[in-house]
Amino acid sequence: MPTVIKGQPTSAEVIARLKVEDRPVLLAFSCGKDSLGAWCALRDAGIEVIPAYLWGVPHLGFVDEEIAHFETLFGCEIRQYPHPSFYRILNSCSAQTPPRVRAIAELDMAEPTYEQTWGAIKDDLGLPQDTWVADGVRAADSIVRRASFVRNGVMKRTTHKVSPIADMLKGELMELLGRHGVDLPMDYKLWGRSWDGTDYRFVEPMVREMPDEYAYLKRWWPLLDTELYRGRYIAQAVRSAQEGTAADTGYRRRNANEAKRRSIATDGASVMRVCFAKRRDLDKFCQSVGTEDMIVPHEAASSAFPETSDGRRAQRIAEPRLGRLERTPFASMEYTGDLQADSFSEAGLILKTMEDADRHPGGRAFTDTGLYRCIVFPSRDDMEGFCRRRRLLRFGFQFLDGSRWMATV
Repeated sequence: MPTVIKGQPTSAEVIARLKVEDRPVLLAFSCGKDSLGAWCALRDAGIEVIPAYLWGVPHLGFVDEEIAHFETLFGCEIRQYPHPSFYRILNSCSAQTPPRVRAIAELDMAEPTYEQTWGAIKDDLGLPQDTWVADGVRAADSIVRRASFVRNGVMKRTTHKVSPIADMLKGELMELLGRHGVDLPMDYKLWGRSWDGTDYRFVEPMVREMPDEYAYLKRWWPLLDTELYRGRYIAQAVRSAQEGTAADTGYRRRNANEAKRRSIATDGASVMRVCFAKRRDLDKFCQSVGTEDMIVPHEAASSAFPETSDGRRAQRIAEPRLGRLERTPFASMEYTGDLQADSFSEAGLILKTMEDADRHPGGRAFTDTGLYRCIVFPSRDDMEGFCRRRRLLRFGFQFLDGSRWMATV
């Protein structure tokens, strides 16, 4: 029996409305079971589906294989475009080496919104801007999603987003996929869901099962090993959440513990890269923390460098001063007008620019160096507390001027 969503039409009614309009429907395709289910449900109604996959990293091997498989199964092309978060994550410099800070600044990558992305996709495909964009979101997945449907609707006419299987239960979904001969991709064996990022939940199994794919990800995010190191802190958070649940049956407390665990698991901004202008400054740091390893646990840094303040006084975070930047590499690109092809070309140029920066760091900012170490913290809050209590924010934050720091030690 389908889920009842208060004040909203059933999935059958939604699909009937789309059928009456007699127009193609864009599908936000993820290779996951829900988007596959939405595709099958629309196809059963005789509605033309135009699938589009938004990639978080271009040409990831197993994803390309899955897309090719579903193109054969459904007998149509699945167009691929960059996910808006691709540019946002790169601009944040998460898991990037210090020399890439300048390269990323020179690239000056815009961060499109979801609406802008789907608008550009519709233009690329020659579709009207009022074309519906379908997804596989279901109310049964969580209370939050059900509440969102009640509040915002299953068919959002202002953004032209529609969820055609919103009331479908998992059993119904799996039966639908079975009737269409659709098998779930290998993601579900490895992660229990479709691949969706580079946090610990996804990269730890990938290291064991897909080392070549992990090596490719490290070309984009060279310091991804720090995410593996954070696994020990994530395990601690999981144990803490479980102990809290066992000790307290309160609904709010259990939710708070789970939210904290998830926050730590997905916190990619908890790694400090300490940059050095001279080898002797790096040697002094390594001697202080007792290791020359690239990754330093925050416990070792906390022991090596005692607190100098209570951290309550406000401090302004110093950002790397990059000075005058070179002309953006995108200026040399020749665009074809094919959004898919041009996006892949841009991605190739981005990767080349970042890798060149690693080989030839240049400039006068403290991040323009190949001498650095990474201090890994359980969370961003822990990292900020470490800096505040040692008066280090004047030297940086996620990227910190280690030579200036060592001069005070």
